[in-house]
Amino acid sequence: MAIASVLNGLTSRTSIKTILRVQGTNCELFLLNTRLTPDRLRMDLSRPVSVIRAARLAVTQDGIAARPASLVDELAKLADMLGNGLLSRQEFDLMKARLLPS
Repeated sequence: MAIASVLNGLTSRTSIKTILRVQGTNCELFLLNTRLTPDRLRMDLSRPVSVIRAARLAVTQDGIAARPASLVDELAKLADMLGNGLLSRQEFDLMKARLLPS
């Protein structure tokens, strides 16, 4: 019985396929995840989803996104996103370069 249990454990494989759909106003993106379980993926994405929801709430009545008052606010938000792991260092540097005047 123990040998059968060990053999079953060695030969059984669990396959995870989670499709994540991200929908924007003019686009739709499908991502395939084969490593994390759906519950783990949901936990890992909870913070970015919260940021997206907060950004949606910041949209004004006429559909124009509310902008931070200054360049300093923009840079602070980028730094916060970098610190929270929402942006890679490369993405941060690229977005910072777009904000700063040449």
